[in-house]
Amino acid sequence: MGPLDCVGCHATVDKHQGSLGNKCAGCHNETKWKDFIFDHGQTKFSLDGKHKGVACADCHPKHKYKDVPVNCHGCHKKDDKHKGQFGEKCKDCHNTLGWATQKFNHDKDTKFPLEDAHARVLCAQCHKPEDKDAKLKTDCYSCHKLRDEHQGLYGEKCKECHNVKQWKEARFDHSRTTFALRGKHEKTKCKDCHPGHLYNDKLPAKCLACHRSSDVHSGQLGELCERCHNEKGWSTDVKFDHNLVRFPLLGAHAALGCEECHQSGNFKNAKPGCATCHDKDDVHKRQLSSRCERCHFAKDWKAWKFDHNTQTHFELKGAHKGIVCQACHKAEVTDKFDTPKECGVCHADQDVHQGAYGRACQRCHDQESFKRVAK
Repeated sequence: MGPLDCVGCHATVDKHQGSLGNKCAGCHNETKWKDFIFDHGQTKFSLDGKHKGVACADCHPKHKYKDVPVNCHGCHKKDDKHKGQFGEKCKDCHNTLGWATQKFNHDKDTKFPLEDAHARVLCAQCHKPEDKDAKLKTDCYSCHKLRDEHQGLYGEKCKECHNVKQWKEARFDHSRTTFALRGKHEKTKCKDCHPGHLYNDKLPAKCLACHRSSDVHSGQLGELCERCHNEKGWSTDVKFDHNLVRFPLLGAHAALGCEECHQSGNFKNAKPGCATCHDKDDVHKRQLSSRCERCHFAKDWKAWKFDHNTQTHFELKGAHKGIVCQACHKAEVTDKFDTPKECGVCHADQDVHQGAYGRACQRCHDQESFKRVAK
């Protein structure tokens, strides 16, 4: 009696060369040898997706069935566009539906979620082949060092100012520092105040640290610019209490602009005397000295009052009443009045005695008239 199993008769035509055992009926039937059925799901490697319909020989060349790799890289190494950079665990990102179908979620599967501009970046831009064995850093500076317009002067804490939405949108809350940006400082570029290293250079917060070249006062008024100026601008809403200095602004002076008396920025050089500004208005030609305030008022130059009897040592009586000032004060006074009080000084041409009785005319005459002689 002949053999009853397939191998007994068909061993010579077994293309598997016995590597799949003697149970040919598990795949083949008696109708046609080439018509076979095999459930690959009974193995450790189910065929799904694009694996379905693949010719057996594509995965089992030369009818090799033992020790056939079941990992993706074993068969698809030549298809690895990453050139081994991401290792051999292809199924972490890809599936059997096709290489283009990826299931890797960078936001959930890593500690670096891809947000905004990062979401549009290709893998190879961050994961470069030459760095495949190195642990990829997640700080901004590691990838964007070449785009650092600050050239390292502001350190490596890029996210203090920049965000992942757009690199050029730099925002930093300067109020977190001891110097809040207000007024014109809000639009000032960082490098205008921070020309050196941001963290190593200690930047003073005083105005003159940045604006010394703009100081029209040449340092005469000290360094506390904020006492008069503000961040809106050097000439905007300038406030200064002039009553705290030697020359309080009274009357018409209160409405004057600073530049009308201080034509230069050297305020300390300004002299407080009236003649400094009003010399051209002095109708007395300095014959009554430069102390205009003894007669005039700050409210109005034309408003004046002077009592010769109480403010001097020479009381005006008789004919002296109503006499014009220049009649006695003819010479220019530079400091103090040195006008003599003796009658003979002013009335020498009227002395009928021709000086024989001296200059003390008041011993005989009075101020009513020279013609009146005391008895």
